Amino acid sequence: YPVEFSYPYQIQQVYLIGLPENYEVNEIPEAIIAKLPDNSGRFVYQVKQMGNKLHVSCLFSLKRSLYLPEEYAQLKQFFQMVIDKQNEFVVLKSI
Repeated sequence: YPVEFSYPYQIQQVYLIGLPENYEVNEIPEAIIAKLPDNSGRFVYQVKQMGNKLHVSCLFSLKRSLYLPEEYAQLKQFFQMVIDKQNEFVVLKSI
């Protein structure tokens, strides 16, 4: 069966997170730009430290509302990569 969405869409989220005093960033997720093979989907994710704050930026877009059965494996892999990336941790250490 095809995978259908109500309409093409784009979600952009930006977070600015203050770091607690006496902590510093030890590890942040690596930035990623991923696309579906025909550019019908895109995912951009980045975490940056800016002073005592973390800037988290995420863009997810699907340009089509219908994906054919032969595209299912690629679509599934794309969504799994999005989930895996968003589940990565920012590691802090006390100073």
